[in-house]
Amino acid sequence: MDKSIKVIVPGFVCFVISNLKRLSLNSVMILGILFLSGCQPASSIKPSATLIPALIEKSSTPAAAQVLDIPVKTITPMPGYQPPEIPVPTPSPDRLPFPKPVFYVSVDGSDSNDGKTDNSAFATINMALQRAGDGDLIFVSSGAYEETIRIEKEIYLIGEDAETTIVSGANQGDVVSILSNNVTFSGFTVTNSGTNFISPFDGGDAGVKLEQVQNVQIMNIRVTDSTLGIFLNYAENNLLEGNTTYQNVYEGVYLRYSDHNLLQLNTSYENGGHGGYYIVNSSDNKIVSNNCANNPDHGIKLQQLSNNNLVEFNRCYGSKNAGIFLADAYFNIIRHNEFYENNTGAFIRLSDQNLVEENYFHDNENGVILDFASFENIIQNNHAADNWSGIDVKYSSNRNHILQNTLIANRGPGLWINRSSDNEIGQNIIMENGEGITITCGEEMHIAPEVENLTWDEFTRMEGYFAKFKDFVFEKGIMIEGKDNENNLITNNIIENNINWGMVTQIDVGEGACPVEINAANNWWGDPSGPFHPGVHPWGQGMVISDGIIFDPWLETRPGIP
Repeated sequence: MDKSIKVIVPGFVCFVISNLKRLSLNSVMILGILFLSGCQPASSIKPSATLIPALIEKSSTPAAAQVLDIPVKTITPMPGYQPPEIPVPTPSPDRLPFPKPVFYVSVDGSDSNDGKTDNSAFATINMALQRAGDGDLIFVSSGAYEETIRIEKEIYLIGEDAETTIVSGANQGDVVSILSNNVTFSGFTVTNSGTNFISPFDGGDAGVKLEQVQNVQIMNIRVTDSTLGIFLNYAENNLLEGNTTYQNVYEGVYLRYSDHNLLQLNTSYENGGHGGYYIVNSSDNKIVSNNCANNPDHGIKLQQLSNNNLVEFNRCYGSKNAGIFLADAYFNIIRHNEFYENNTGAFIRLSDQNLVEENYFHDNENGVILDFASFENIIQNNHAADNWSGIDVKYSSNRNHILQNTLIANRGPGLWINRSSDNEIGQNIIMENGEGITITCGEEMHIAPEVENLTWDEFTRMEGYFAKFKDFVFEKGIMIEGKDNENNLITNNIIENNINWGMVTQIDVGEGACPVEINAANNWWGDPSGPFHPGVHPWGQGMVISDGIIFDPWLETRPGIP
């Protein structure tokens, strides 16, 4: 099994093994196969941390200012609701202003010069790097420079203008490699890296690569036509500010085993791979006030134990899959962002104890999805409007808290609960949707028949398979999920003015009624007389409900929800 597969197995399969308490006993049938895949104990996979309340205290709200430069669709939200502004943080480089240049580079220069004035500039950046010492500044005039650069000294490398000062790697390896701490790199367009790509978990050639460094500042850099845009590998406490990564073959910005970095005011669009910003095995980063647009996969992706990250005041739209995707990621804060015109605004899979708060999800196919055993997340004070569905809780995603959200004018259900238990759903405003709350009951969920005969090794190589899981018709199997929606508490919500149903239970597998009753007492159904049910409550003038719903007592006055 190659290196990439070894990484994939712990990220998904080992999580399943170490959390079999989440699944039915039938999952034991696959233990023999999974044991051979090299899983580690649960203690090495699940982070140890306190529960979500501690996260609520964490914040890094930058100074307020005006929006970034990608155009934003104008919509009319619910009266009184204000979408989050995208602030511009106070510039943070602590070494600005730059010192006086020591060496100059110009396309009209010569490497036989001394490089100490404009008139005696070097012709190549590499000659200036050879002559420079720690603390020196190299100033590069506008022009095109075909060379690959290795920075191994604590220097400032400053281009005259990011649009016209171009470094091209001629398709050879990394274009700019930063191998020293305390480097400032600013004012360039970087293009044409090599084409080597190892795997999604190992990276490859990049326009700009930071390798095992700290206190590096990458500012006002444009990276395009490279395998990876900006790649941080085992790099900590660095700043990426005001950069644009676009039309790279794989990720625009990629953090691998890189913690405590600040990404702010960057724009990443039309990149391949995982999309705009790919964060893998990287924790305690701040991703603040960035744009991600029209990436074919995700705007932002946190994966493989990328924990305790703050994702705040970003705007992501036009992603083919998710504006933000969490996979095996824990204790992250997703706050004050705007996600629109994506397939899904926020997709959370196999991820626990994240806080998704005060975001604006609109004009997506799905607003928020909690998927595949995502536990104890808090989804609160979000506004989801004009999506197909507002919030989906599915496939044994248990013990989550869905609180004080406004779910309005979604074409399908405002809230959809699918085979998930013990969730708290309270103080939400659910109105003008196709259906207020849909509760889907079903039997066992299994792997699709078209893949059941694959060997395990082949199965792990199916790139993108898990991202498409929700689209399959499940029939036979390898993994058993919970079949009921037990012990969900749905209370103190406003459920009114939805088009078809206030609350409905549906059967998607098998026949007959839902196997459990749904506790939905103490909700406001749009009328003091309570909900309408043709059999047990035909005098109710409020929203229509289906069988299997405990609605009595109901609220006779509309609550004042914060």
